[in-house]
Amino acid sequence: MVWEYSLHGIWNFRLGDTQTRDVQITYTEEINVGNKQEFEETVFKDKIKIPGILQAQGYGEDIKETTPWVSGLHDKLWYQREEYKMAEDEINIPFLSQPPKHYTGKAWYQRTFDIPKGLEDCIFYFEMECVKWKTSLWLDSQLIGTVTGLCTPHIYCLGELMEGEHSITVCADNHYQYPYRPDGHMVSDALGASWNGMAGKVFIKAVPAVHMENITVFPELETKTASVSVIIRNHTGVNQKAQIQVNGIIKSVDIREELQTVTFEISYPEAADEWDEYTNGLHKVYAELTFHNRTEEKTVTFGFRKIEVKEGGFYINNRPVYFRGTHFGGDFPLTGYPSVKVSDWKKILGTCKAWGLNFIRFHSYCPPEAAFIAADEEGIYLQVECGMWNKFYENCEMNDILWEETKKILITYGNHPSFVMLSPSNEPGGEWYKPLTDWVKKCREIDNRHIYTAQSGWPYPVEPAQIEGTDYVYFHRSGYGIQPGGTIRGDMGWHGKDYRLSLKGIQYPVISHELGQWCSYPDYDVIDKFKGYLKPGNYKTFRESAGKHGVLRKAREFAYLSGKLKVQLYKEEIEANFRTPHLYGFELLDLHDYLGQGTALVGLLNPFWEEKGFVKPEEYRAFCNETVPLLRIKKRVYTTDEVLDCPVEFCHFGRKEMIKAIIYWIILNHKGEAVETGEFPPIDLPLKKNIEIGRLKADLKDLTAPADYEIVIGIRNTSIKNSWPFWLYNTEEKEFHTKEVLYTHSLGKALEVLTLGGKVIYSPPAEHHRLDSPPFP
Repeated sequence: MVWEYSLHGIWNFRLGDTQTRDVQITYTEEINVGNKQEFEETVFKDKIKIPGILQAQGYGEDIKETTPWVSGLHDKLWYQREEYKMAEDEINIPFLSQPPKHYTGKAWYQRTFDIPKGLEDCIFYFEMECVKWKTSLWLDSQLIGTVTGLCTPHIYCLGELMEGEHSITVCADNHYQYPYRPDGHMVSDALGASWNGMAGKVFIKAVPAVHMENITVFPELETKTASVSVIIRNHTGVNQKAQIQVNGIIKSVDIREELQTVTFEISYPEAADEWDEYTNGLHKVYAELTFHNRTEEKTVTFGFRKIEVKEGGFYINNRPVYFRGTHFGGDFPLTGYPSVKVSDWKKILGTCKAWGLNFIRFHSYCPPEAAFIAADEEGIYLQVECGMWNKFYENCEMNDILWEETKKILITYGNHPSFVMLSPSNEPGGEWYKPLTDWVKKCREIDNRHIYTAQSGWPYPVEPAQIEGTDYVYFHRSGYGIQPGGTIRGDMGWHGKDYRLSLKGIQYPVISHELGQWCSYPDYDVIDKFKGYLKPGNYKTFRESAGKHGVLRKAREFAYLSGKLKVQLYKEEIEANFRTPHLYGFELLDLHDYLGQGTALVGLLNPFWEEKGFVKPEEYRAFCNETVPLLRIKKRVYTTDEVLDCPVEFCHFGRKEMIKAIIYWIILNHKGEAVETGEFPPIDLPLKKNIEIGRLKADLKDLTAPADYEIVIGIRNTSIKNSWPFWLYNTEEKEFHTKEVLYTHSLGKALEVLTLGGKVIYSPPAEHHRLDSPPFP
C-alpha cells in the first residue's frame, strides 16, 4: 500500500426514490441537477455518519401495521388478530424484534476528499465493507460503475487522480436485486438485516500502476511448505518489468498481461505449528512489489490446516474431528449491522467455546473479515454460506449468481484456516440436486483448502446410500414419512437409542442440521437490555398477552422452569447425536435466542449472548464437549425388583487419545451421597465415537424407595463426567387416594372414580408406553 485515506465521518446524504428500483439510471437522471454546487446545496441537505446505517440515524419510514417487512414467514394480516391489539401510540411487532425505521430502496451518500502531492502515477481504489445490496459510484460526477453482492466488500477502481479535492457519490440500493428468498439472513428483517448504509471500513487507497491484486496461500501440512500465488494487475496497457519479493525470495518478472500470476514455494520449519481448535498456529506471508520508484507491501495470514473426508468421517490435520456448533445468522441487536471489530467477534466465539462448541454454521450468511480473523485466533471452525436460501434448478439465473458470490468469498476469505466448510444455501428448493452437486465439483477444482456440501438442511431426493457429488451431508430427516428411517432430530433417537436407521448405507459424514429447536418461556427482564437498534416489540407483545391472561406474575418461574426442561431436551438430543454412527457433527438452533420468524427462544443464552440463569456452561459441557460419557439408559423409572443394566460408551474427539483411562460410575441419592459405586478395567480411548466400555449393572433391591437418584459416569483424575437421573419405586404398585384426587395405574379404577365425580391422575403401566413409536398416528 502506498497511501490510504479513511472516509469515516460525516457524509452528505439524501434518501432516494423507493419506487424507481430496477431502472438503469445515470447520475444526472437520478439527481436531476446541473452542476456540483447545486447538487450539494439542493439535493444533499441531510447528514449521516459513516460507518453507519440510515435506519439507526432517524431516516426511513415509521414502523406501522402495514410495514412491508422483508420476510416470508409471518402473517401479513397479523394486526387484525385480537391477541395483537395494542395501544394506539405504540406499534409492537409480534414476530420479530423491530428496527426503529424501515427502508428499502436507494439512498445517496456524498463527501469530498483530498489527494496529496506526489501520487500522480498511482492508481486509486475505493472500498466499502458491509454494504447492501447494489451500489453505484460516481467520482466528480462521472459514473465509475456498479457492484452487486452481499458477501464481500464492494471495490471500485478510480484510475489515476490529480492532486487536490475530489467528490465521491455512492448510491446504495438495499432493495431486492435478485430472486432471493426473503428469509435469508443477509436480506431478511428476521434478524434486522434489511438495512441501508456502509457498515464497515470505508476508504480510498493508492497503489502503483502495476500492483498486487490478491495473494492466495495453499499450505501443505506434511511438508510445511506453502504455494503462494500473487496476482499482479498491470494498468499501463503495455509490457512492464517489476520486482516481487515473498518471504525473502526475490523474482524479477515481465508483466505481459493485464492480470498475471507469479508463484512462489515457501518453506517453513518442520516444527512450525499447525492450526486447529487446540493450536492456533498462524503464519505470515510477506510480499513486496517494486515498480519504478514505488513499493507496495502486503501481509497475508494463513495456517497449516488440512481438512478432508475419509473413512466416513472428518479429519483435520489427520486427526478425527467432531463438529459441535451453533447456528448464527449475523444478528447484532444493539447496532443492527454486523461488527467489523475482531474483539466483538472474539467475545462471541469465546462464549461458544465456553459452552463446549468448536464450530459455527453461518445460516444463509457470510460474515465480515473480522469474524474470520477472530476464529483464526480462537480456534473455531466455520461453515460459511453464500447468503442464500433459494430455489435452484438447471439453467436458472440463481446458479450464475451463486457462482459469482462463491468466487468472491473464496478469493476474499479463503486464506483463513478457520474457513473449513462452504455451503451454497440453506434448505434449497426446486430441483436443486444436480446444479448444486455441479457447484461442489466446480468449487473443488478451484480451491481444495475447504470441503463443500451441496446444501444445508433438506433431505436429499435419493436414499442415503445413493447420495453422491458432495464432500459431506448436512441435513435432518425431519418427519416420520421419510423412509428409510425417520428423523435425526427429535425423540426417535432418545432413551438410549440413536438415528442410525435414517443414515442406512450412507458413505459420507453427516452433520445434524439445526438440532433441538427447544423453546423456553420469555424472560421479560431482557426487554431492558434492548438499548440500541432493535426494539423488543415481540417481547412486549408477549408480556402484554401474559398480563391479559393473568400469568405475568409467574413469568420468572415459567422462564426458569421451562429453561430447565429445555436443557434436559438438548441433553437428550446431543447425546443421541453422539451415539449415532456416521453423525460427526451437529449445529444448534441456537446457542442464543433467535429474534425473528415468530421469535424462537431456543437459546441457552439471551439475544446478547448472556446467561439466562437456568444453566451454567460447566453444567452444559458435561454432555456437550470433546469427550462425553454416554449411557444407553432406556427408561428413567425403575422398581426395587429390577437390576439397572445399561451399556456405557464414550464419544472422544480430544487433542489426543487417552491411554488406560479409568471409567467409574456412582449412584447418588438425593443428598448427593454415594449408595452404589463401580469402575471398569483401564481402557484406551481412541479418537472416535461409539467406544464400548461395558455394562453398568446395579441391583436396586436394597435402595430406599420411593426416591430419586442420579447416575454419574466419569474418568478418574479428570473433570470429565456426565449424569442421568432416575426414579425408584417399590415393587408393589400402590394406589394412593387423597381427599381430592386418586392416582392409579388402573384404567378401570380411574373410570370408576370419574363416573362417581371424583378426580383422577391416571398413569398407564410402563408396558403401555411406546417410546419407540411416532407420537402421531
